[in-house]
Amino acid sequence: PGLCCRPQPCGLKSCWHPPEFTYHFCCREPACRPSVVTDIQGALELAVAALPNTNASNMAFRAAPEAFRAILRRGLHGLRLTMTQGAQDCPCAVAYAVAVLLDPTSSKFAGHLLTPAWFALGLTWSEIVDQGWGPLFGWLAQNNGSSGRHSSVDLAQRPLSTAVEEEQERARAVANDYGEGDGAFSAFTARMRTAGLWGRIWRQVSADLEARRRGHKCVAAADGDAHGRWGACTPWSYTADADFTSPAPGVGARGSSTPVAVCVLGAPRNVLPTYNHIRENVLKTLGADAFLYVPFSRRLTRTLEAELTKIGPVVTAIVVPDVDREGMQARIVNDLSDPQLAKLYATVPGPWRAPLFDQMGSSMWGYFAQHVCKRMVEAYEEQRQLLYDWVVFARADLYWTHRHPPIGTMTPGFVYVPFGQDNSRYAHGPEPGLNDRHAVVSRSLMQGYFGRWDDLRSGDAYRYLEKIAQGEHPINTEQYLLLHLRYHKVPVRRFPPIAFVTQCAEGPQCQHLYKGTDLHKREWLSSAKYWSELIEVRRTIHDGDVKADKPMSGWIWVPLRPHAPLAPAVNKPWELWGVDLACCSTRSGPVSCYRWFFFRRCQSLA
Repeated sequence: PGLCCRPQPCGLKSCWHPPEFTYHFCCREPACRPSVVTDIQGALELAVAALPNTNASNMAFRAAPEAFRAILRRGLHGLRLTMTQGAQDCPCAVAYAVAVLLDPTSSKFAGHLLTPAWFALGLTWSEIVDQGWGPLFGWLAQNNGSSGRHSSVDLAQRPLSTAVEEEQERARAVANDYGEGDGAFSAFTARMRTAGLWGRIWRQVSADLEARRRGHKCVAAADGDAHGRWGACTPWSYTADADFTSPAPGVGARGSSTPVAVCVLGAPRNVLPTYNHIRENVLKTLGADAFLYVPFSRRLTRTLEAELTKIGPVVTAIVVPDVDREGMQARIVNDLSDPQLAKLYATVPGPWRAPLFDQMGSSMWGYFAQHVCKRMVEAYEEQRQLLYDWVVFARADLYWTHRHPPIGTMTPGFVYVPFGQDNSRYAHGPEPGLNDRHAVVSRSLMQGYFGRWDDLRSGDAYRYLEKIAQGEHPINTEQYLLLHLRYHKVPVRRFPPIAFVTQCAEGPQCQHLYKGTDLHKREWLSSAKYWSELIEVRRTIHDGDVKADKPMSGWIWVPLRPHAPLAPAVNKPWELWGVDLACCSTRSGPVSCYRWFFFRRCQSLA
């Protein structure tokens, strides 16, 4: 990387996207791990919330002692932060500055470690606010200017960055009056506090943070450049009888009679951008209306908000704070039609039920997200007085490498699922599974596919889970999905995979467990969460014999008639091939031809 890694540990911001790669490929400083930085950020929020309590610093340290020890142990020289030159403005440098200010012992020597020049001239305050460091100004204000409760502001209209930039210009003019002596930073911050600068910034930031911690239901209109312009936002939170209607019917729709609805569910993982690929390869290819459900952690960050616009127009977008394990357990238990059902589900072992009964995993979040999808689609169908023909489930963290199979290649009355990742016979049990990461569902089968949460609530799920309880073999989410579909007699067809789940950047909700093994010695080079899935996608889009990418060479999606087994030994009803990528085709489907092998060209023989 050479120049990209200097100055360490931040490197040059323009070299790395996303920024997490700076740590993994360049810095490798344990004190700068994203999880450490996130813990310091959380401790800062806790300390500011505790003001004017004089023990706020101690409370912050007790909230994340390991993170404070890790970053302060390295110290200014250990982390190689060139504070005085204003060259270090990465999250690790800001986290170190926050740790110095919060730590009761280090804060006495803040002027020794921090300078007005670095803080006012070397940082861009609007950027660190966007990164989640806004409470830093609340700490500097020391409750001077904190405004408590604030009224909600429309997510689409926030002049926060402009206000922060204006205040920073005032601070920069003052910072030039100070040198780099031990007392310079303390004198500078005290002067700005007296002038009310920190308080003015914190009033804006705290109002913004409070609004971003609440759930909203919005629409997104087409913005002319493939992005969406969000508006008509109203407060929203989940209850069993919550309102799932679009707040502005028709605004985010592609037309009054669009036949396809796509539900993009979950928050995108942040190693690779996914929304722009979903927009181009799924929504535009299918000509579909978009429905969005995004559970966010702690608050809707400006970074995530900017990513959401890349999905384009959206009919209904529900963006809400996520619930933790205890919150999800309470949600499903409260939704059960009979509290005794929980005792029945306790007898069915396996990660299909996570996080219930201390099971590790996030299965229930997926069932609930699909339940939200179904409710949003049904509500909008009532509003527009017309049913969709197809409803598509699309995970937000899937990276699409090629255009989705067109709806015209699919036969109504089926659910189409990618091949691979069925994860059958979990823990050496007898049950087969089915890929649960994407599905194209005929409208008549929507309840059959998207109804796992409803089946759990009503108790119908135990009708097909009872045999699992009796056999005592644990099952996973893929096996639970197939049991559900077979019970509801939902026919399945398959197509080759062209999307993979992206790797997540390390943080509180993403632990890279492989680093506890010998693999931690290797470079983190994978953009995919599951290496086997990436290989399957690669085999679909790349011809290894002729060394050519199929989509770039004219291969197209074609239906198979009749639907056929993938191989003689792969012939279960849920394993039949329905759509394939083909180079040479006839009216009956794809055929072999020599034009591809000799000339790298495709031909339609129909």
